[in-house]
Amino acid sequence: MSPVSRAARAVVAPPPYPVPGPRAGEAAAVQWLDGLVAAGRYVEDVYAAG
Repeated sequence: MSPVSRAARAVVAPPPYPVPGPRAGEAAAVQWLDGLVAAGRYVEDVYAAG
């Protein structure tokens, strides 16, 4: 498989975790993000200017 084909596949491949749709609402988005954090798949990076 050519590198271009691999790159094209990566762009259209679905994520390895469920993603709420655009009409799922805020509660579904919060639940989704909390699930990613609990599974160790998301780490919040916070920068505070002092």
